Amino acid sequence: MDLIHDFFHDALFFYRSNPSVKGDQPKNRFKVTVHSDKLSIVPEGSNTPIDVVVFEDIVAVNHGDLTMQITLLEAKPKGCFSKAGRRRRDVYLKRQQSSNTLDLTATALLHYALGDLDEMVNSAECPTRTRVLLLINPASGKGKAENLYYKYAAPLFKLAGDRFAVETVKTVSTQHVRHLGMDNADKYDAFITCGGDGVMHELLQGIYHLPDGQYLIKHLRFGMLPGGSGNGLSTSAVYSSEKDFFGDIAGFVGDFNAAMRLILRGKTTSVDAAMISVDDDSAENKTIIGFLNATWGFFSDQQSPKSNIGDLKAGTKVWVFYQMQKSPRDPAWFAVDTHVQGYNRPQIGWTDRWQPAVVINDFKEAEFNPARHETYVKVRYEHRIWFDREQDVLNTTDTRNIEQAYYPSDVRLTEPSTPSLSVFVVRWGNPNFGNVNEYDWQSWGEAGSNVSDTYICHMMQKGIRKVAKNDYEVLSAFVTSAEDLRKISPLAIRQMLTGRHKAAMYFLWPTAFEDNITDAGGYIDKDAFFELMVGVEAMGVPTMFPHPSHLLDTIVSKAFYAHLCTIPDLHMPPTTRVSRGHVVASPDSAARLTWERLSALCDMTSGGVQKKKPLPRGAIAKLGYSWEAADVRTCDNIGELSYQMLDLFEQKGCKVDSVFVQQRVPVDLELRMFVVNGKVERILYTRFRAVNSAGLFIDFEHETKTAEAAKKWFRGDVPRLQEVERICYHIIDQFYKWMDTESVYGSPANRFDFLVGYDRDDGTAGPSVYLGEVGELGFSMVDFPEGPRKVFKEIGIRCLKTTQECNDESCCCRPFSNWSPKRKRNEE
Repeated sequence: MDLIHDFFHDALFFYRSNPSVKGDQPKNRFKVTVHSDKLSIVPEGSNTPIDVVVFEDIVAVNHGDLTMQITLLEAKPKGCFSKAGRRRRDVYLKRQQSSNTLDLTATALLHYALGDLDEMVNSAECPTRTRVLLLINPASGKGKAENLYYKYAAPLFKLAGDRFAVETVKTVSTQHVRHLGMDNADKYDAFITCGGDGVMHELLQGIYHLPDGQYLIKHLRFGMLPGGSGNGLSTSAVYSSEKDFFGDIAGFVGDFNAAMRLILRGKTTSVDAAMISVDDDSAENKTIIGFLNATWGFFSDQQSPKSNIGDLKAGTKVWVFYQMQKSPRDPAWFAVDTHVQGYNRPQIGWTDRWQPAVVINDFKEAEFNPARHETYVKVRYEHRIWFDREQDVLNTTDTRNIEQAYYPSDVRLTEPSTPSLSVFVVRWGNPNFGNVNEYDWQSWGEAGSNVSDTYICHMMQKGIRKVAKNDYEVLSAFVTSAEDLRKISPLAIRQMLTGRHKAAMYFLWPTAFEDNITDAGGYIDKDAFFELMVGVEAMGVPTMFPHPSHLLDTIVSKAFYAHLCTIPDLHMPPTTRVSRGHVVASPDSAARLTWERLSALCDMTSGGVQKKKPLPRGAIAKLGYSWEAADVRTCDNIGELSYQMLDLFEQKGCKVDSVFVQQRVPVDLELRMFVVNGKVERILYTRFRAVNSAGLFIDFEHETKTAEAAKKWFRGDVPRLQEVERICYHIIDQFYKWMDTESVYGSPANRFDFLVGYDRDDGTAGPSVYLGEVGELGFSMVDFPEGPRKVFKEIGIRCLKTTQECNDESCCCRPFSNWSPKRKRNEE
């Protein structure tokens, strides 16, 4: 406690609260007074506190070089239009005088607030993190449990990462939950469930029936996050801690923050449990452990909804919903009508669709168990012509090759009607050429690159299937060259698609280089690419990934940089465009003129303050229709600009007509903002550590915490970096206003890359912020774990709501009748 008193005593602090409190004055200086149960924040020269930090509400304390971030889950009284509960608030205290004890003070403050400071100080052992297995039931709470977890709980667990090592797993069935308990009871210190009471009930059954189950249940810790329709156990646990504050128990049913406060502060309470013996020899477990009451919860299976097929006899003709790849590791066979479709390029076939089949083993619906493969519906396909992407045909004379087991929910007894959605997919044809599936996970994230099988599987499972269930079909074309693209008939494709809604997706990289000039796969000639897109759109099949042809061309060509760089609110580096003909004819002359024109642009956009030295850091030369920063060069002077522009054009197979030259701006770090439907959902700080002798950016690294990024690359100045974030929010809102002029439906998602410098080259006060890149759909989602779920679902909804008008009550678009393309704003 002395360390805490010494740190705050006679020191002055800059103070900020998010959200703010009444009387918040972030620009003034403050003193902090330490009491036994709280911190009082008092303006300099005053005796009246404007804020109080109650220790009982603290759940995490983090720090940068000079700034302490205190995270609270504090009590919020009942209002006229809101119920009582707990809300998150972050208090930032930046010490004006340097201190070498900030890290120790932050740790001491946290543990004093948690009530275990003496225990920590006197312990001879190093503190360890609590190992937690967190089970999320995505079907709980009408499908909202997962969203609740990532909105409220996940950010707090990240802030408390020094105390909790959390591993999450999504549950698929009651048996899955039981097995998770049985298999992991000795591997974790605690189990937390996010769902209804049923998840915890099944977890306890699995652990209890281990040989030492009773001991484990007494000594393990269990937590519940209220994500279900009924949250009786969570409410009971919170009530015992919060009843004095909330009063009426109805006031905090389902309060996520109240539950998280108990978990993060290590508050435990005993709950009575009942053991019920079942006198039934056929029962799998004769003893059941329960809590609250005899009907202690309902469990909603995620992937095994109740079916209407009943028992099935061998020989019964059925229809099954076939998916070529539920995961990228699955064998990739697709159905074609004739052998010619499989042997010729491009290959075109059905990759997701209802297929006729015959049941080959008796199926008992009452015996179906998602955890036991032998209880599934086992069928043999009636369709006999199947190919893979290497033009190999499946040997169907051996009927074992066309047998597969299905969930009952993917089986139907009658021929399906017209699907709600038809999707035409164009993708790379040969997975063994060009290494399209050998993406760099650290650069692309779990979804992979947008030309990979992994990415397409995520799109189908988390986007199309998420919104359309089994009411869709996918027709795929597998291409490896521009010639393949030009062979595809848009009219023929349109006639093959039978759905009420029709959409097209293109998982390729259009480039202004000739085909097959490198070993890289997924690259395709842009002229053939856009020719096909425009042709398919002309048949009434809108492009839903990445973007409509005109918008995609605008973004990947990078032409908008030169068009928009003189608009101050967009913070784009001054940019000019140089014709290939002038560079090839006289590179030195083109470079001199470019340097002059760019200097004049810098002078104009800076209001004249950079007139003496308009390009203090040199320039950047880059090509449009280029990917992964492959064609970006740094130039320190006119001579280097001359060389780099000519070298870009003289690359093998290059067909680009012009090069963009930009002012090289200060870059201490890059700030990436991931945006879904106009709203920033995630921030990532990145940096290329070096530029090699050829002028190429190399050695990529990234950071997710503002404080850590400031410590590494921004002189420890967290408030200044937070100011940068506010500027970036404004830029994004302004950019989307411009995008409204390009597309009435806007964009489902984008990634914005900002170039950030601690100081400005023009000498004016404040950080330097420029919009460096705007990533089209297909951007890397590294360190954006919620990205695939949020982005792909938004795309799936747009496939149903921005294509054809529909008044069919049975269509899967009906649940999204209230969806609107109106984007959210970040500055509201």
